[in-house]
Amino acid sequence: MAKHAAVRAKLGVPASYMPWTGQPHNETAAGFTHGTRRHELLNLAFAARLISQPGLSREEAKHRYYVNLSQCASRDPWGSCKTFCRKTLLFSYEGGFVMSGGDHLMSLGFGAARSYGSDLEDGELRDLAGEAFGVPCIATAMAGFFLNRLAPWW
Repeated sequence: MAKHAAVRAKLGVPASYMPWTGQPHNETAAGFTHGTRRHELLNLAFAARLISQPGLSREEAKHRYYVNLSQCASRDPWGSCKTFCRKTLLFSYEGGFVMSGGDHLMSLGFGAARSYGSDLEDGELRDLAGEAFGVPCIATAMAGFFLNRLAPWW
């Protein structure tokens, strides 16, 4: 928790300030008990959002805002939805829940109607999302290779 104290000091947030879990409807957010690292990270990330954009209401601050609960607070693992790793544990402030492995796959563009298999556990789906990539990403990377004027196929 020393890293959390350092991040709180950097942000200028007092230790008693709990902007997310201190609210009555968020008290047991994501099922994390009070005093745990993830519980503290929920509060730090939301405090960072409120401090960085002081004009936002609480509802506006929650919109498209995430925290990666698998990362250390000193890495500032909050903001928009970024790259998924195999063990990413992403919390959505807008929805107030930890995203499942199926949610990770859907955000990569695999679609909501697709059945991900009932025999796969949530952790396995998270691993799959961490190993996956979007087709537009690889197409963009490969376009330079295939459009090379010096390539033997031209």
